[in-house]
Amino acid sequence: MVICRICLLDLIEQDKIDIENQLNDDVTILIGIVQLSSINVSDNDLKQFICKSCFTKLNVCYNFRKQIIESDEKLKTLTQNHDENEPVQETKTNVSAVEIRSIKSEYSDNDDPSSDYGTIDSGDCNKNIFPDDQKHDQVEKKEHIVKRRKQNAKKLHYCKECQKSFKKADHLNVHIIYKHREKQFKCNTCNKKFARKYDLNYHNRIHTGERPFTCEICGKSFASSSYFYTHKKIHTGEKRNKCEFCSCAFINLDQLHIHIRQKHTGEKPFMCELCSSAFTSSSALFRHKRDVHGEKEPCPVCSKLYSIRGLKSHIKRHQEKQSGIKRFVCNICDKKFTCRTSIKRHKLIHNGNKDFKCEICKKAFNQRSTLQTHMRIHSQIMPFHCEICSKTFRYKHHLKLHMGKYHKSEDVKQE
Repeated sequence: MVICRICLLDLIEQDKIDIENQLNDDVTILIGIVQLSSINVSDNDLKQFICKSCFTKLNVCYNFRKQIIESDEKLKTLTQNHDENEPVQETKTNVSAVEIRSIKSEYSDNDDPSSDYGTIDSGDCNKNIFPDDQKHDQVEKKEHIVKRRKQNAKKLHYCKECQKSFKKADHLNVHIIYKHREKQFKCNTCNKKFARKYDLNYHNRIHTGERPFTCEICGKSFASSSYFYTHKKIHTGEKRNKCEFCSCAFINLDQLHIHIRQKHTGEKPFMCELCSSAFTSSSALFRHKRDVHGEKEPCPVCSKLYSIRGLKSHIKRHQEKQSGIKRFVCNICDKKFTCRTSIKRHKLIHNGNKDFKCEICKKAFNQRSTLQTHMRIHSQIMPFHCEICSKTFRYKHHLKLHMGKYHKSEDVKQE
């Protein structure tokens, strides 16, 4: 885990800035930190990075400090070159003769006024000259901030099992319950176990179909309060999380990270330990495990095996097919389909791409499955057989033609 050495927040790869990089044309980030805070940074310091936000603040502070020093030097030059009785014309520092005389009158000839006073050449500061007590207060305030940050760093709560750190004790407790404690709460319907009773209650809504959180604008209901509040942001148009690579913006940070992985970096950090398939999000990995490696149930219509979620949509397609309902329409040729997979496969015909080529006869296809079916021509595989005469066929439609031509009367007798 990498944290920013200034604000101590966790860093993602895109926000990480090495302290050996340049702060500006004059100094590196490391030198800037040392000059502004007077802290010692050792060579073996593990916290070698800062975030973008702290980099911006550090740059502003360093330039402000530089301006204070330059203005102080200009003030020194003015007090040395002009006699207190001689009028002083206004310069770039905007320091008047009256101000210079008032400064000089408070010190003897041996005193250096620049040691206790400084001017800032800035319209925002409006020629502020800080007395000694105000300067002392600022130093004390700065020391207090540094001390408080050190105290906050010490207040991080660490997990004894895996050494993961948390800012709040409550977050650590939740982590321990989820990751290192036995799951005590069991679902009476599917025997799945949970770490907290709250999670069990939420899970039970899957079996009961209860959705207690309803959007008052569009009427959509949710089983989880977190999904409900995320949904409400759709109606407000609130999208604070902007992509640094393109103009896209998102409601929450998770959506932004998934977008960056899918569209820009190609990173797939979530890997299935059963088949090594990788995914851009934890939710995609969860769906994969559930649908591919989870428990399968046979379809009561065609006996094909599907996951519980997949079986529901599959049965719905059977019902729509029997009713003649085709909800998915091709926007190019207006052909209609009963499921999204079919129309997606159909659209490959229109784009003209044939990326799957047969290595034997060099014939090309727009789908991998079509190529796999084609390869039966070059083999002796006959996966479809007639249950009446035991004749075998390479393709399912050949079997159907055979049944209609030679065994139609047998089918009627069996019925």
